[in-house]
Amino acid sequence: SSANAVDLAEATAWRQGRYVFTNIRLADVLERIGRYRGGRIVVTSGELGERRVSGNIALRDGNAALAAVQSSVSFQVVTLGRLTFVSP
Repeated sequence: SSANAVDLAEATAWRQGRYVFTNIRLADVLERIGRYRGGRIVVTSGELGERRVSGNIALRDGNAALAAVQSSVSFQVVTLGRLTFVSP
């Protein structure tokens, strides 16, 4: 089935250090990216965090992963120490 094909593609991507996501809340994507960066990512807008996004990003560099999502979704990023704030 197509669901199994998607699961297999996502599992394969994960083993290659990539994160494939389809129609996922931005807040959830940023939480996953945050596991690969030092510190914590905080979404300052509930509406922004609820936005549905799709993509395929490399996770080996958390900052590059955040920048890749930022380029497709368009949000502001401010980092203060170990906290990174994402806002509209």
